[in-house]
Parts: sequence; C-alpha cells; structure tokens
Amino acid sequence: MHQLAQTRAFRRFWEVAGGVSIRVKVLGIVIGVIVLLAVFVAVHMRSTLFSTLRHELEHQGGALSVNLAAQAHDLLEQDAPDELVTYLHERKAHFSSETHNTIVDYIIVIDSSGALIAHTFDDDLPTELEPFLTAVPAVSAGQDVAPQAVTFAGKDVLDLASPMPGGGFVRLGLGEANIHQTVNTVTLQIFTITVLMIAIGFAAAFFLTWILTRPIYDLVEATQAIARGDLNRRVGRWANDELGDLAVSFNDMADSLANADRERRERELLREQYVSGVIIAQEDERKRIARELHDSTSQSLTSLLVGLQ
Repeated sequence: MHQLAQTRAFRRFWEVAGGVSIRVKVLGIVIGVIVLLAVFVAVHMRSTLFSTLRHELEHQGGALSVNLAAQAHDLLEQDAPDELVTYLHERKAHFSSETHNTIVDYIIVIDSSGALIAHTFDDDLPTELEPFLTAVPAVSAGQDVAPQAVTFAGKDVLDLASPMPGGGFVRLGLGEANIHQTVNTVTLQIFTITVLMIAIGFAAAFFLTWILTRPIYDLVEATQAIARGDLNRRVGRWANDELGDLAVSFNDMADSLANADRERRERELLREQYVSGVIIAQEDERKRIARELHDSTSQSLTSLLVGLQ
C-alpha cells in the first residue's frame, strides 16, 4: 500500500514536471542549484565563522582572565579590597570600550572556599548566576579551566575561570553579541550576493535556454506545418552540434516526404490517364458492337423481307 502511494505520487510529480516547458525546467534547475549552493555556503560559513570567532574569544578571554587573576592576587595580598573593586570596574570599562572587540559582562573574584570577594555588578550578584559563578573548579593555579556557555539576562555569555596563585578564582564573563552580530552581517552579505547571483543566473539561464530551445521550437513549428501538408517547410542549421544534426535530418526527412508525395501524384496522374484510356476503349468497343448488331439486324430483316416477298 505504501509502495503504491509512492508510485502514484511519483507519477503525479512526473506529470506535473513533464507538463512544464523545457525553458522553465532549465531555469528552475539553474536557480535551484544557485539557491542550494547559497544555502550550503551560508550554513557552512555561519558555522565556521562562529566557531572561529568563538575560539578567538576564548583565547582572548583566557589571556585576559589570567592577567586579571594575577593583578587581583596582588591587590588581595596588599589587603586593598576597595582598590580591587575599582580595578575590576576599570578593567571592565576599558575592555568593553569601542577600541576593543570584547564585551565584558562581569568580573568576579572568588576565594578558595567559594566565598565572593569582589564583582563588577552595580548591585548584588544576580541570583540566577550564584550557583554557577560561585562554583570552585577543582584545578590548581596555572592550569586551564574549560570555558562554559552561560545565558545571562537573555544574552549568551562565555564564562572563563582562571585560578589565582594564592588560591581562589577570577571568573570573567564575555558577551557573544559581537560574534552574533558579525555572523549575522556576513549572512546578510551572503544573502545579498545570493539574490544578485540569482538575478544574474536567471538572465544568463534565460539567454542560454533561448539559444538552446529556439531550434527545438523551430523544429516543432516545421513539424506541425508538414503535418498540415506544407512539405516545402525547412529549418535552418543553427550550430554544428546535435541540434544542427537534428535539423539536417529533419530537412532530409522533409525532402523524402516531398519526393514521395511528388511520386504519388505522378502515379495518380498515370492511373487517371490509364483509367481514362480504358474507359474510352470500352466506349469504342460498345459502339463497334452496337454498329455490328445494327448492321447484322438490318441485313437479317432485309433477307427476311425478300424471302417473304
């Protein structure tokens, strides 16, 4: 049953596709290939570009978090918590400026027990981040901590943690808004180029299909003319390709049909002449027989009259 449904669907599709002109088919193939290629390129470029920018952001954030961890450790050793907070806010504002390609959403300093020491939030630490940011990675100073993706205030944030030499961690949250903006800009550019390529491809495909299908339409018109009895119709050879060979073959066929028609007409004329000769001969024979019968009858009557007298 399922196979029968598939067969009917295929036949229906083939009926619809077969009813479309060859020009529409060629144009559809060209535009379809361009669109599929553009979609593949856009998806691949988005994925590759996002991965590359994400990797660069991780590398940049890792170097920045290591530097922040070292500076925070020095300030904690100097027992200057206020200066630490000021330093964190200054670093956040500095690296979030237009001269840098980063967005620092937060910087948090945590001691070895997980207690919060300092942060860059104006108010208290957001409740939605407390379980995640106060978690102490089980690594030592100098070891790399795997970055984590965090959703914060409706934004995608890349969280990086760097251990301080004396214990504790500095957690750095870098926003991915620039990455998404760059990826969307490149996608829009690809879309614009795709539309332009579709326009150019449509014009080129239309011109090419006109060149390819014009001989075919000429052959169709000539075939219809011959079917109506116009055996003098011929087509020109556009190029020395398969269509040109087809045009020559068509003209040869038309010549053969014209010769056959001429021979048929000659045979019909000869047959009419023959039939006319036969009819004339039959009429002459009937006249001769009638004359003979008339003369014979007259002689017999004359002889009878003479005998009666």
